[in-house]
Formats: sequence, C-alpha cells, structure tokens
Amino acid sequence: MRAIPWIVALALASGCAQTRDPAPDDLDGLSRYMFRYFGDDAAMQDAVGKLIPILEDRGTDEGSAGWRLSNLDDLDTLTIEHPDTDLSRMIGVSMTYDSPFPVGLHADVQLDPNQTWLDPATYIAYDRELIEGEGETFRAGDCAIVTDNYIHKKGAFGIEFDWGTMRGFQWVDTPAGRALVGTGGAYEVACSDNGATCMHQSFALEVFYEASPGQTLRYNGIWMDVTTDFDAVVTDDLRVKMALGGLSDVFEQTDVHLHDLTVAAD
Repeated sequence: MRAIPWIVALALASGCAQTRDPAPDDLDGLSRYMFRYFGDDAAMQDAVGKLIPILEDRGTDEGSAGWRLSNLDDLDTLTIEHPDTDLSRMIGVSMTYDSPFPVGLHADVQLDPNQTWLDPATYIAYDRELIEGEGETFRAGDCAIVTDNYIHKKGAFGIEFDWGTMRGFQWVDTPAGRALVGTGGAYEVACSDNGATCMHQSFALEVFYEASPGQTLRYNGIWMDVTTDFDAVVTDDLRVKMALGGLSDVFEQTDVHLHDLTVAAD
C-alpha cells in the first residue's frame, strides 16, 4: 500500500473542514476547485451544487463538444502524489455525456478489480485495489474510497507502457440528489518501452449525477502532459481533439459494460 496525502484529505472530510474559499461560479474554476478540495464534504456540496445548473444551461450539444480547461497548479494537486515535473505543460479538457444507466450502477463498477472494460482494445491490464474505505458501504451510497491502480496499455505503432495511479471517489449531497465525484492522478512517469512516448503527468476529475430518473449526466475532466517523437508537428488543437476523443471512448465503453451487466442480470 502506498502512503498518500490523499487519505489525510478524506479524514478531514469526516472531521474539521479545510480552510477554503467558496466555490467559484465558472466551469473552469469549479473543475479545479473540486480537484483541490476532494474529500471536503462542504466544499464538494458547494461546488457540485453550482456545477449542475451550469451544465444544464450549456446543454448537451455544447457539453459533448467539450471545453478547454486551464492547468492545475501546485496547490490544486497538493493532496495527491504525482511526478515532480512542470504542471504548466499539461493540456486540460472536459466534456459531458448522457448515460442511460443510474448513478448507483456507475458507482458499483468503480469497485471492479479488473477495469480493462474501460478500453478493451488497448488495456492489457488495469488492476484496481481498494486501499481505503469499505466497498459495501460505498455501494450503499455512503463513505469515500481510495483505490490504487496498475495500468498496462498498448499504444500506436506497437508501443506499450505501464504506470500506477490513485483514484478516489466520494458521495456528495446535491439538490439533484446524491452525486458521485472522483479524482485521481498518476504517481509516476510512464514511458513506452522504446522511450519515444512518455506521459509525465495525468490527472482526472469525474462527476456523476442523476439528470433524469434512472439516468446519469457525466462530467469528466482530464489534464495530461504527454511527449512523443512527433511533438514538432503535433499542435495543441490536435492534442485537445485527441484528449476529448479519449474521454468520449471512456464514456461509450463504460455504457457498453453497464449494458452487458444489465443484460446478464436479467
């Protein structure tokens, strides 16, 4: 088990609240705020309560096209272990997705020890270990959890690389009902076996809430710093497009998995 500052943040959620400013009123600011104050119940209630009407006002078309996010900084990432590289080099994006499956089912699969269903075409391994929190209590809509994950992934042109990442999830009370918020980040640099491609930083934010009975609106953000042999010809616009495409794939593959689980249960 890795010793992580994150667990301190989760402990604070059940005791004294952290000193903090109110949640901002804009999408970009809220995304960073939720990452910074993950584990603080009051902060997350404030943030998700402001996030939901913004997403509803902007609508599905704008949300599915996605947005550019400003970079996380050292204070935003203070409670999560990550490589000591320049955060300003990252590309940050976010987008929304309408899932026909309930929030509870999305929560259940966060406890799967095998997460390769997120992208079966590229994940050779995605092993998840619960290291903080109780699975059954979490399934019931209470408590927070922290997981340690080992990922082995195939890339373009036959390259492979592996890395470790922490992912945490907590339930949040909102006017729309119980929402689920997750954050996480890679705690080591991941380079391909030939050294041509390296992921120096990777952080993620996830929000799930019930947009209509039995259905979930997902809001995901990612911040990544990836270098390749092709950096001289890869523009920021292309990096943004690729990052949004990766989020879209995760949304779709998750719903394929949830559909399969639902069919199997019937």
